[in-house]
Amino acid sequence: MAENNIISIKNLNKYFVQDESELQVLNNINLDIRQGEFISIVGASGCGKSTLLRIIGGLENYSDGQVLNKGNPIKGPSKNIGMAFQESRLFPWLTIFENVAFGISEGKKLSKEEKSELVHKYLKLVGLEEFVNAYPNQLSGGMQQRVSIARALIENPDVLLLDEPFGALDAMTRVNMQNEISRIWQHERKTMILVTHDIDEAIYLGDKILVFSNRPGQILEVIDVNLPRPRRRNSGYFERLRKYIYGKFFTEEEIKEEYNI
Repeated sequence: MAENNIISIKNLNKYFVQDESELQVLNNINLDIRQGEFISIVGASGCGKSTLLRIIGGLENYSDGQVLNKGNPIKGPSKNIGMAFQESRLFPWLTIFENVAFGISEGKKLSKEEKSELVHKYLKLVGLEEFVNAYPNQLSGGMQQRVSIARALIENPDVLLLDEPFGALDAMTRVNMQNEISRIWQHERKTMILVTHDIDEAIYLGDKILVFSNRPGQILEVIDVNLPRPRRRNSGYFERLRKYIYGKFFTEEEIKEEYNI
């Protein structure tokens, strides 16, 4: 494995047992991800995108192959890899401060002051330092997702996995959150891997886009996104890349009729 590859996946396959038979979900995935890259993964529902993310996060076993973090096999959840889901999954009975502090592992020996300083640092990073004493039900959906991202980052992981984190948000909030995660990525330079159905989102955020086939999921193409940041969604390159990726899933007529691009 190259020294700058933080995640390395070789010949990965995943099967689920269904009605006493095996259903293949991932087919021969090979992928190297470098330190600091932002990877977007797009594909149809059920193609194995989220399963791959859960395997990288140590939340799902795989059937055969190899999945490494810094050259070490991923065998389960680790503080080296954080994860944010589509639902914020905050504890409603805890304050925002307490929810973020929950992300600090028990093995981290911090004084009360050090812990408070760390929580405030990450709430400031996501723009919520004024809401330390609020409860989740007092925040909007987008703000709740920012809290979950702060909680995922507080252990200073090597990699942040994002599984459709903005899928449940309205269109305006979703765009704002895309801007936020881009800002956080540029500030922290964490390796980030995003699963999304939104092709615009994949282009706007990713250094590379992995285009997945339908089941069994495999990587059809890896696309380098050669766009400077901040990105303009109405640039000619952005529009051409959008149309090219849509063409992987839809016919020319379907694109014109349904997506007007």
